[in-house]
Amino acid sequence: MISDAQVERHLSALRDIGDRCAEARAEYEFATDMAKTVYASEYLKSDAPRTADKEAEALASEKYQNAITRKRDAMIASEKLRHERAWHERVIDAWQTFSANSRGKI
Repeated sequence: MISDAQVERHLSALRDIGDRCAEARAEYEFATDMAKTVYASEYLKSDAPRTADKEAEALASEKYQNAITRKRDAMIASEKLRHERAWHERVIDAWQTFSANSRGKI
């Protein structure tokens, strides 16, 4: 059974996690856009004669690798918070179900 104190903790956590979820999602969106920008910048810097060579140089560049690493890290942070939020919501849902079921037994 889930206690009222546990529900309070989960409600508090939900209240607190909202801003962090938004910030993590914004960071992921920003990192996605920056990865595209870095790729384009590295592509345009290339003196290679063929398009495929320019693409390869851009993709292999250290700046692009750093950008996609930042994007990956941002996605991980966002997903962890999303799962944490879902966990808190599921506990509260279970508590609501238990509470409704126990009222029906009276």
